[in-house]
Amino acid sequence: MAQVHITVANLNRITRLVAYNGVKNLDDIYESSFRNILSVPELNLLYIFKQACKSLSLDHGTDAMFEHFSIIPQEKDTKTWVYEGGKPAYHLDPKCERLSQDYLNIKLPEQVINAGDAEIKRFRAFCRLNEKLAKDNPARFLELLEAHFFLEVSLKNVHLKNSGINHFGEDDAQLIKQQIDNLMDSAEVFRGRDTHTKNSIANKGFGTHRVREAKLEGHVLHTWHNKFKEPLKVALRKYFMIKFNPALSFNDSLLEQLGFKCCQQCALNPTVGNAAEYGTEKT
Repeated sequence: MAQVHITVANLNRITRLVAYNGVKNLDDIYESSFRNILSVPELNLLYIFKQACKSLSLDHGTDAMFEHFSIIPQEKDTKTWVYEGGKPAYHLDPKCERLSQDYLNIKLPEQVINAGDAEIKRFRAFCRLNEKLAKDNPARFLELLEAHFFLEVSLKNVHLKNSGINHFGEDDAQLIKQQIDNLMDSAEVFRGRDTHTKNSIANKGFGTHRVREAKLEGHVLHTWHNKFKEPLKVALRKYFMIKFNPALSFNDSLLEQLGFKCCQQCALNPTVGNAAEYGTEKT
């Protein structure tokens, strides 16, 4: 059993999986109640996030709730992007560049998709072979790609930033807690500013991710969602990470039960952990 590290994105992925499996425990989230601001599903996800930070770490061992985790299914290849599918990775080295390395992805052209699986495979192989050029000089890479495959439509690269891991100090906990309290106070002031605002939030404020009005800039629900609800959830997740697992270090055996694999780069580095016991699958 070793201490390993995962990205914030993969921690969020775990919490979504558990919540979808029917965990319904809204207690013990924080010293204050958020039921006037957040919906039951949102509170559920936050509770799971908190428990994941605690229960998957080496310090706390296996929590009974997490013994019933389902395996994270391997992502389906939709044949839409150059890079898709595969298992999530954990890292032996907290300084592994793949934890914070940005990456570039490209949507497969319709011309290539329509040509069939063999052409998709050839297109992806070309992209992987020229990955360094794609990162160093994306414009030149796209020019070569278009010429090599006689593409009729110009491509646009999609640059996706890695979520990385966050390392927090203990002093940050009080700052984040103050941010949470300030958001809650400000939310109540905003809610009570007039009858229209109060009624709008009461009627549709809990499901703002689904309602049309919340997407209209300037609307009460757009402000409620983007200025209060989303920042509050981000702040709470930061608080739980700071309090329970500031380095995002986890039990490797539990992660493997959840469908994770060891990062290839970490596994091949003999100076990090006991690399010899790990395989070398591509991350």
